[in-house]
Amino acid sequence: MDSNSALPDSDTIRMQEKIAHLEHYASELSLVLYNHQKQMDRLSQTVDLLAKKLEHFKDGGAEAIPSEKPPHY
Repeated sequence: MDSNSALPDSDTIRMQEKIAHLEHYASELSLVLYNHQKQMDRLSQTVDLLAKKLEHFKDGGAEAIPSEKPPHY
């Protein structure tokens, strides 16, 4: 048996390098996706809170939005 046959050839090395890079990029994309989901969850909570406040104002809540411009305009 030839001692060189145990060593991987250049094609195998290139494929292993590409796989390593793809695994790295997949990890990075997963982290980006996770961070985007967290941000979307926070934004969704903010929108829900603002919608509730707006509904309160529409119902004539104690802090209703004035319908006329302030006197300094």
